[in-house]
Amino acid sequence: MRLTRRRLAVTGGASLLTAALAAPSAAQPASTLRYIPISDLTGIDPIWTTSTAVRNHGYLVYDTLFGTDANYAVQPQMAQGSEVSADGQTVTIWLRDGLRFHDKSPVLARDCVASIVDADHARRGHLRQRRCPDQA
Repeated sequence: MRLTRRRLAVTGGASLLTAALAAPSAAQPASTLRYIPISDLTGIDPIWTTSTAVRNHGYLVYDTLFGTDANYAVQPQMAQGSEVSADGQTVTIWLRDGLRFHDKSPVLARDCVASIVDADHARRGHLRQRRCPDQA
């Protein structure tokens, strides 16, 4: 391949454009984040679907007891910590202080237990067995 002035100009221009686009930009003031999913939401419960769009929506909207860090190690998120019994049959999870729902009501242990039971039913393929919020 022979290097011509035109090829040199095009290659050089492309390199300069790439460098300009890759340059860091100045910090901007806080603004609204707009999220456009890859498809329409088929539901809003990430436990009962295999839809990637619903899963991603769930991570944007809901908080989790545990999350993963950049190295995929499990880290407490809503949980302050946890402990597994010696026989491995019981897991105790402590919630962080001050957790609140969108309406400012406190997150209680029973709220987390309901979500864990719901996820376990989904894992086992059982039909959903939700309770009314006022039932213990």
